[in-house]
Amino acid sequence: MKISAFLAGGVRSNLLLGAAALLAATAAFLLAKHYLASQAVLLEQQFAQRLQTRQVLVAAKPLASGDVAAEGSLARRDIPVSFLRSDALDPQSANRIAGRRVLHPIAAGDALTETDFAPRSAPALSALLPAGQRAFTVAVDEVAGQSGLLRAGDKVDVYWQHQRGSDVAMITLLLQAVHVLATGRQVAGPTSAVSATEFSTITLQVDADDAARLILAQRSGQLALVLRGSADTQQQLLKIRDSRQLTQRVTGTHSVGQPDPPLQVIVGGSGAAIAPLQNLPVSPQFFSNGGLP
Repeated sequence: MKISAFLAGGVRSNLLLGAAALLAATAAFLLAKHYLASQAVLLEQQFAQRLQTRQVLVAAKPLASGDVAAEGSLARRDIPVSFLRSDALDPQSANRIAGRRVLHPIAAGDALTETDFAPRSAPALSALLPAGQRAFTVAVDEVAGQSGLLRAGDKVDVYWQHQRGSDVAMITLLLQAVHVLATGRQVAGPTSAVSATEFSTITLQVDADDAARLILAQRSGQLALVLRGSADTQQQLLKIRDSRQLTQRVTGTHSVGQPDPPLQVIVGGSGAAIAPLQNLPVSPQFFSNGGLP
């Protein structure tokens, strides 16, 4: 009885050890299978990433420094992402690149970037002029140039300063709401290497008659430019026309809306006061320069 019980206990122990070994082997197999599967997924992802491509703009043929990018020199190609620069241009950039000059040699098939090309040149000033219009350039200092705050596209009024005799300074409003075509070499946008605040000339858009008027005004006096609001289109009449009128509103001797003082005329040794002449309103359309004789 003791022997058979001992044998039965040994069989049970062996069975338990075998079951434990089987469970451990199964667990190891499952863990190994999971590890291999995860490694396979990781390798597949890395392989797919290597093969992932992006369509970019490339040189269709070798380009030398100074060549102009044109339709025949540009192409599109799928290139693996791992071989591309982050700033490679997409095919939709072809219109932006066309017409620009190459800065350095580019081999055929090379992906193109923005830094491979020089900035686009500003349009010729003549291309901005409508039919019948002229470009008139005025030399300005810091004051006349609004301390560099004028920009192409602004509107200005043009005043003519000149002398009458030796002691009377005259001012005339020649032109109103004149379009500024350029300030220095700054025409349309930030394509010029010169800062927009650094200029000594301003180019105005005028017709042929106004250009002649400005030339004559420059020969006989000085021009002054006054910036006006972009939405301000109202024509103005000039109330102050010479230096004798500067103190009228300050001294109160001749306020706006008050009648002129009587004028004494001496005739034959006797003096008599006569009524002042009435100032008649004049329509701005009467004069070609906006209501100014």
